Amino acid sequence: MISALRILHLEDSPYDAELVQVALAQEGPACDVVRVDTRADFLKAIEQGGVDMILADHRLPAFDGVTVLALARVRCPDVPFLFVSGTIGEEQAIEALKNGATDYVLKNRLSRLGPAVRRALSEAEERTHRTRAEKALRESEERLKGLLEHLPDGVCLLDGDRRLSLANSSARGYLKAFGDVGVGEEISQVGGQTIEGLLTPRADGLPHEVVVEGASRRIFEITGRPITHGTSEGGWALVIQDVTQEREVLERIQQQDRLAAVGQMAAGIAHDFNNLLSVMMGFAQLIEIQPDTPESARRDLQTIFSQGQRASQMIRQIMDFSRRSVAERQPVDLVPFLKETVKLLRRTLPENIRVASKFRVPTCVVEASLTQLQQVITNLAVNARDAMPEGGELRTELSHLHVQAGEQPPLPGMGPGEWVVWSVSDTGTGMSPEVVAHIYEPFFTTKKPGEGTGLGMAQVYGIVQQHGGYIDVKSVARRGTTFTIYLPKIARAEALPRKPGGDLQKGRGEMVLVVEDEGDVRGVVRAMLEGLNYRVLTAMDGHEALAVYDRRRDEIALVLTDMVMPEMSGMELVKALVQRDAGVRVVVLTGYPLGEGGGLPPGIAGWLDKPLAMDRVAQMVRETLDRK
Repeated sequence: MISALRILHLEDSPYDAELVQVALAQEGPACDVVRVDTRADFLKAIEQGGVDMILADHRLPAFDGVTVLALARVRCPDVPFLFVSGTIGEEQAIEALKNGATDYVLKNRLSRLGPAVRRALSEAEERTHRTRAEKALRESEERLKGLLEHLPDGVCLLDGDRRLSLANSSARGYLKAFGDVGVGEEISQVGGQTIEGLLTPRADGLPHEVVVEGASRRIFEITGRPITHGTSEGGWALVIQDVTQEREVLERIQQQDRLAAVGQMAAGIAHDFNNLLSVMMGFAQLIEIQPDTPESARRDLQTIFSQGQRASQMIRQIMDFSRRSVAERQPVDLVPFLKETVKLLRRTLPENIRVASKFRVPTCVVEASLTQLQQVITNLAVNARDAMPEGGELRTELSHLHVQAGEQPPLPGMGPGEWVVWSVSDTGTGMSPEVVAHIYEPFFTTKKPGEGTGLGMAQVYGIVQQHGGYIDVKSVARRGTTFTIYLPKIARAEALPRKPGGDLQKGRGEMVLVVEDEGDVRGVVRAMLEGLNYRVLTAMDGHEALAVYDRRRDEIALVLTDMVMPEMSGMELVKALVQRDAGVRVVVLTGYPLGEGGGLPPGIAGWLDKPLAMDRVAQMVRETLDRK
């Protein structure tokens, strides 16, 4: 009970006011009564606040009690209001109670005033607690509703008749993809699956999966839980998650792992095949340059060599895919490079294919191999041509992308920084998701036998990866395909000068140590070098090579070694040679990358790519020996 209760008493009769105070003192709580008898004083007291209860006569000279009640309910609606009157009738009393009065007491029965005041205060206190509880409940519901509304997952409530009674913002968006079901409507199926099936838990405990086909394929996971208590008892709660992006990332990671395993296997096969080609092509070149070789035999040897080069190109594609190829890189501005390429494509592609380009930035400089970039655009253009037998448009675009630290990149694994975005799109037949899932795998092709090797896109994938880039593909059946390549952007720099070619450069009798575990390859390299006027020592592995070098260090001008050998690798041999002689000159035979950004590891003066071409061997050996 409130002590020192402050009561505002509107009464024009001092005698009646004194009687009321006496009655309150005898039967009511301890209180402080403030008496007013005019409208102005009444309003002033209310405005000052601090009033716990209002007592008012029903009939006053200047204005009546009904007006007083109306004023009180506008300015202090929660303060208890009691009429204390000698003239109020039953009908007037009932009307007053309807209009907001708490109670009424007749002046000839003031013994009821104390209990009426206590009862009014108790009811007011209960109303206050109830109002506060209701307000807290409303605020809690609003907070819960706000939290629910902004959840990334879709949340729906279904009643016992499977009618949608509530759906947050995410759920409303997802339901549009399922058929635009609205609140209050019955749900019989979702994405082609019955609602009863989705509400039944799976045996493995995993969510149900719903796939929605369309312009863009979307994958949802749906979990249903029964509501066993509360006002929604007997209904169901559905949680809907859009896992499309998550699945795409997972599939991309799995694809990268699968391609890495295939690439590792392919690289080993390619290395062995290169050794075979080195022997065949090497001896073909040696026989061809012999002065006593008949002209008819020369033509046959040239055919053998040219076919070997075609086989070598296939191996190059496999090595590009497995990121094991070696290529000299230099700063390349893709804008002029692609402008020239577009001109070439317009001359070579069928006339019913329109070639368009759009360059959103003036320069796009990357560190790359011009030859490999040409292979990328060629393979993409050939695929686009084959996808548009009735004609269409081939479009290439260039732009820049800045990925902030902590920002979600376009593709998994991409780090923050500056990227060049290179897209190549066509308006062709497009590809199904099943084809897209295997497009980068070596020897996978949708073409008829004899029309393609299935290595083109594998090579594109490997080249992009080897350049530190990423590639994405989006394809829609009958609408076309877009490949988007992301390459690390570098500052503008001058292109490296190209090395001039020339005739075979002969030796001056210098001694070369050849280290190669394959006997036939070792034999053809020796024959090439001897044909170029070099003296040759050979070793079948790294240990034998070190022994030979220790014995004849002063005579050996150059070491020519394979990189992949048993027991001691070519790199381990190079390190051991450098420890013995810091000035040793080593050229390696390899199809594998030797360093990042085109740089060579310490101790290696140059490299020769397998299968070996005699003119390249002559040039590299001579340049290495002449270099100071």
